[in-house]
Amino acid sequence: MKEVLTLALFATAVGAASAAVEDQFTPLPPHAVRLGGWFEEVVTNSLEHWNKGVVPYAAFVQMFRTGRGSSAHGEMWGKAVRSGAMFYRYRQDPELKRILQQTVADLLTTRRENGSISCTEIANQPDSLGGDLWERKYVLLGLEAYYRFVEKDPAVLQAMIDEADSTIAQIGPPPKTRIVDQGWSPNHIESSTILEPMVRLYNMTGHRRYLDFAKYIVEEEGGAKGYNVIQEALDGKDPEQIGGPYPKAYEMMSLFEGLVEYYRVTGDPRWKQAVLNLYQKIRKLEITIVGNGDADLPPRPPGNRHGLSAIGRHRGDGFAAGERAVLRQAPHPGLERRNHLKG
Repeated sequence: MKEVLTLALFATAVGAASAAVEDQFTPLPPHAVRLGGWFEEVVTNSLEHWNKGVVPYAAFVQMFRTGRGSSAHGEMWGKAVRSGAMFYRYRQDPELKRILQQTVADLLTTRRENGSISCTEIANQPDSLGGDLWERKYVLLGLEAYYRFVEKDPAVLQAMIDEADSTIAQIGPPPKTRIVDQGWSPNHIESSTILEPMVRLYNMTGHRRYLDFAKYIVEEEGGAKGYNVIQEALDGKDPEQIGGPYPKAYEMMSLFEGLVEYYRVTGDPRWKQAVLNLYQKIRKLEITIVGNGDADLPPRPPGNRHGLSAIGRHRGDGFAAGERAVLRQAPHPGLERRNHLKG
């Protein structure tokens, strides 16, 4: 059980630097524990063969110079570096640190004249169908994880500030481009998921403009075009109905993880309640929390409500990630046990 608990804490080792609302659970410090057995074998396998192995860091960075091959491919760098930074927090592996230092330094050379780190030329920013804001979210999350877990390099923090400022200069209420007018999906929910790193950057810097931008996303736009998904959760809608034509768990949970960060800073109970409402609905109605429960061909009788579930349009961690965010704010009997088993 100690190993299971440790894996859950390791997997959720992120948090705001300052908050109006304190977490009830917090991650253990680096070196506080060491895994063993199967869990340690999984960590070693991923670290050696993925993070220090086949990850094409240079190719990921190159997309920010010459463009993406397909929509949202610029997300890959941030995901890879974010996972590597969390592994470094656990292992303090010097080879991994050198790899991460090299790729971060490489990425910082791609900053454009307006400060953006983007796969899109400035003249075409913000790039809606290309997934520009979704990619910038992962740039920010990757840099934030590196800064928090690997080394507090001032150049990294400045790159985050420049990325965020270039975004705020382009996105907002008219005459700027509305955030809900950006994205590839039917309701553009993915663009509003930049909420999470914006709030984290506010915590890191104290710059009010990042909190103001987060307020714009949450309180003016509501997270999706034509659908205030945050209000829908607050009103108790079922997950499969939230967001109209695109109730996809991955993007939805990314947005609500950002809402948890916003609640931490503001202390407004509405945002906590919206997250808890969604969480309870997921526990009650969805068939799985770990992702891809029914995909495109659900093996169940016609008319079964789960055939339309949000999880059916999901790839990856989705609802599980949302549970981890909820767990740290509002522990729930049974959730702790199940969440630990997933990490």
